Amino acid sequence: MFFLQGVSYGYGFQAKGRKYGLGKIQAFTTAYDRLSTDNPMQDFIDPYIFNETAKLEAAGSPYDIFAMTWSMADNCLIDADLPEAVREWNEKYAYPKLIISGTKEIMAAYEARYAAIIPEVKGDFTEFWTNGLGSDARRIGMSRRAKEELVQGETLGILINAPVEHNAVDAAWENILLGAEHTWGFQDPRAPMAKKVEAVKAGYFEQAGTQSAAILKNTLGTLPSGNNTFAVINTLSWTRSGLITLTPEQSAKGSRIVDELNKEVVTQRMENGDLVFLSGEIPALGAKMYTLLPGNNNQVGTMAVAGNRLNNGAIELTVNRETGNITGLTDLRSNWNYADNTKGISINSYNYVEGVYNGKDTVGKPGHDSNINIAIKENGPLVASMVIISTGKGTKGIRKEIRLIKDRAYVEITNTIDKIPTMEKEGIHWGFAFNIPNGEIKMDIPMGVIRPEKDQLAGANKNWLPFQRWVDISNGRVGVTFTSIESPLIEIGAISGNILDGARLARRWLKRIPASQTVYSWQLNNHWDTNFPLQQGGMISTTYGIAIHDGHTVADANRFGVEQHRPLLVVKTDVNPVKMKLAVDNPKVMIAALKRSADNKALIVHLRSLSDTNEEIKLTSDTSLDIFSSDASEKQLNKIRNEVVMAPYGFTILRINNL
Repeated sequence: MFFLQGVSYGYGFQAKGRKYGLGKIQAFTTAYDRLSTDNPMQDFIDPYIFNETAKLEAAGSPYDIFAMTWSMADNCLIDADLPEAVREWNEKYAYPKLIISGTKEIMAAYEARYAAIIPEVKGDFTEFWTNGLGSDARRIGMSRRAKEELVQGETLGILINAPVEHNAVDAAWENILLGAEHTWGFQDPRAPMAKKVEAVKAGYFEQAGTQSAAILKNTLGTLPSGNNTFAVINTLSWTRSGLITLTPEQSAKGSRIVDELNKEVVTQRMENGDLVFLSGEIPALGAKMYTLLPGNNNQVGTMAVAGNRLNNGAIELTVNRETGNITGLTDLRSNWNYADNTKGISINSYNYVEGVYNGKDTVGKPGHDSNINIAIKENGPLVASMVIISTGKGTKGIRKEIRLIKDRAYVEITNTIDKIPTMEKEGIHWGFAFNIPNGEIKMDIPMGVIRPEKDQLAGANKNWLPFQRWVDISNGRVGVTFTSIESPLIEIGAISGNILDGARLARRWLKRIPASQTVYSWQLNNHWDTNFPLQQGGMISTTYGIAIHDGHTVADANRFGVEQHRPLLVVKTDVNPVKMKLAVDNPKVMIAALKRSADNKALIVHLRSLSDTNEEIKLTSDTSLDIFSSDASEKQLNKIRNEVVMAPYGFTILRINNL
């Protein structure tokens, strides 16, 4: 629920907060943590509320509910007078009656009385606070990885029938949610208390990462250890294959691998000692077994590596020796180069911007990296990669690793910066200019898909947009699906994440998103003077994936994005560990999550549609299913058959009692 502040800081500041001043009400000390007076009704909502209700009556408003915020300022002390002021008001006045309420109660009251007349609008109200995601880029990456790992851990537990650690799972989700809350720090980041507050906030991200990794490890640890056999497990609801990595310890007894049919597969020993191989097709929510054998793999691959070029049989990739940017991303079937080199950006360009429009600072032109050094890292039958080392303002050094996998029409990029801590205003934006004439952008958002500009509500943020797992740019003939695992913010067409102030700089906020096939990944910033850390430093990495295609559907784009976030799992064990059989028959619908119910009596299934029309699906298993509709509470609601109709881009929760 969104509130519009009619006056600066809201009416609470005008009526009461400014009487005491921001210096007091925003100064948290050990001496006081609230404001309490002898006369709670003084400096309250009279005459403001009477003026407002008079305006509503004059305008013929059909609503007899008026929702208003009451706070003396943001980041301020609690107004301990409020409960007593409300009680005294209701004793004194017959109308209007005051109720201290939260969003849920307000929305329920409106719906109960006015459901028939409340106007309906559809679209994404892209929020503005999300620039704070760049104020601690390293820990945002931790949280995004932890969330996906936790979902995989819960799904894995169902597949292999492992005991559920409900308390551990709940604790991890709690830390992920606390990390997601928009404020990172203290009102005054320079105050002594700020470091304590920031440490607590940092702990949410770090604990979530540790907890989710432990849950996944412990769940895999319930399986009996194998001798030289491994299970490759797919926690997603469609068949897929991928590159599998065995650590030096796991692969110490050899470099040869055979599948379940005793057919040898190509392997490659990596520079760090890992052994990799390409799996065959792993069944949806299933597994396949592989065996490690002594000796070396003598099979020859078809990768081609030369200087600043990589060729994996599907893509030829070229890096410019002067800029370090990808200037060639060519589909070897069509000879189409997906890199747009007309704007000086190309693909994976480093852009460092000093300053921010905040009413006092100015914004400089983007600076790029220099002193480019390109070296081949991996050169084998399965994986080819190059490393670009450079220098760039704001860092002690930049390292870009670009990797291709044999015959796969996508590229993996890992950008690592050694960030210099500074309190000077700055932002780092990675540019990706794609050659897709008239391409339309579609974005994955939580439980939805939007087209920027077209599907945004009036007043939505257009300067930057957060996405969930993928961004697709396509014209129906050629296209790319882009994903960023750690960094969720993008700008479209130009670097526009360079403004902090609101009304005073209204002219600088975008009124429309330009039609463009260029996106910038906004990795980090330190634009805020309050609530967020003033600087960040050290090693910070961001991982990107770019798949080229000739006309993907939304479901295809989603599959690529989710696969990068939830990779195939590998565990040393003697037998195929997957016990449960469950499938959906519609490729436009995915099982987004599987988990054991809190009462341990049922399987909870989250379904997500990636279609803009109604979709029918059928759930199948090796047993008859006892299925009920459910909700976030996991309650058993209506009995349904194994056929479900999903609304466009809909989300459905089911409870299955006999799995």
